[in-house]
Amino acid sequence: MIDIARLLYVRHPFDEQHNNQIEALVNLPDEMRENMAQNFRFGNASYRYYQVLESDPTKEDYEEWLTGLPDNIRISEMKRGYEACMGSLPLRRYSLEKRDFGMSEYLKKVLNEKDWGDYQKFADRILD
Repeated sequence: MIDIARLLYVRHPFDEQHNNQIEALVNLPDEMRENMAQNFRFGNASYRYYQVLESDPTKEDYEEWLTGLPDNIRISEMKRGYEACMGSLPLRRYSLEKRDFGMSEYLKKVLNEKDWGDYQKFADRILD
């Protein structure tokens, strides 16, 4: 018996996606299931951070964010304009972190100890 509640304790906020994840896990071989479930948990937690939380960047956030971008990206984002950039994940993250609600702090709160440790190892490898 597969314990879906344990495997997906960080649930996707949309039922359709959650059900798709359940179906994918059920159809995987046992030896692949835990790893895929952990990937889903990381993705679900990240999705919740960006989409469910109030993170609508202000015009001031946008202008400050632009100053920290490399020239080529800054020019591109300026051409897109504030309204078009509202859904930009980097801008949303900037806005949340500016309000002292960083992604790492959020993930640490929602992931269990093992997942949090694994996530940190994964993030460290990417950032090296």
